Amino acid sequence: MLVDGKYAGEMTDVVPLIKEELNVKEVVFAKDLSEFMAFSLKPNFRQAGPLLGKKIKAFGKFLAGLDASDIAPRLESGEKVSVDFEGEKLELTEELVLVTIAAKEGFTVSMENNMFVILDTKLTEELIDEGFAREIISKVQQMRKLNDYDMMDRIKIQYDGDDDIAKAVATFEEYIKKETLAVSIERVYNDQIEKKNLNDHETGILLERISL
Repeated sequence: MLVDGKYAGEMTDVVPLIKEELNVKEVVFAKDLSEFMAFSLKPNFRQAGPLLGKKIKAFGKFLAGLDASDIAPRLESGEKVSVDFEGEKLELTEELVLVTIAAKEGFTVSMENNMFVILDTKLTEELIDEGFAREIISKVQQMRKLNDYDMMDRIKIQYDGDDDIAKAVATFEEYIKKETLAVSIERVYNDQIEKKNLNDHETGILLERISL
């Protein structure tokens, strides 16, 4: 998650909470958010049309030539921006100008009260594998509850999954075992195990409670 760097002082202390609640790997305070998103400015014809009349078309071209990454945040914060338009002073306001925000490829953006939050949605192989591991943990925890296991009961896990699931398990085996209190996790081939959807990969999971 990327946040405007000007908020670093206020938010640094709650970064661990943000990461936990939003399930993000990292919170980055970026100096220049325009690297991740693009702004565009267009006339609000309902408000600007009556004011500018025949000049409205030229106004659209004028807005397209402005530095939207500078103007847009100022307008969104309620600021009036004074410009020279066809030899006359004109105050741009959020009523006259429509601001459009578009995330660049691989990112999604949201804004409220002039605060931008951007998510880097590009998935690396490691993130995909971790996603599978987290899904396995979630399913196992649900099964523990349904099986009425005690909180500290140790278990064995067997799973019937494809090679993508097996790769993720091999990479995050210790993490899965720690989170589920499993002493072992073994791949098996058993069509009788009820299948569960792990991020579009049908996978059977079987638990066995053990005595230590």
